[in-house]
Amino acid sequence: KKQTLEVVLGERDADAVASVDNDDMESLREELGFSVTDLNDAMRGELQLRDDVNGVVVDEIDQTSMAYRQGLRNGDVITVISGERIENTRQFYDSMISFRDSGEEVLLLKIVRQGRNIYVAFELLS
Repeated sequence: KKQTLEVVLGERDADAVASVDNDDMESLREELGFSVTDLNDAMRGELQLRDDVNGVVVDEIDQTSMAYRQGLRNGDVITVISGERIENTRQFYDSMISFRDSGEEVLLLKIVRQGRNIYVAFELLS
């Protein structure tokens, strides 16, 4: 039977998107050698960042990890992973798992450190 439907398009709610659970996030933190937290206004002030900078902050890094040897540091703000903008921790971990599962070996991270944009080639370990 023929029907006419009216559809309203909008942005997808981030909570409605399937994503990794907390156990997966903890496992990935151990694999990566660092963890991140959401960038908030207080951190933005501490790190002297512009209001338009969004991303996640490296809040804990194992100094013996590959991530540290590759150049990541506490306080780095990860804004882009291989061309994909990062807005929050859930998106960060979803993206990292997606890239890892796709077989990618190296990702390009755009980070903000002390107000400057820098790029770090980040090797994923399997």
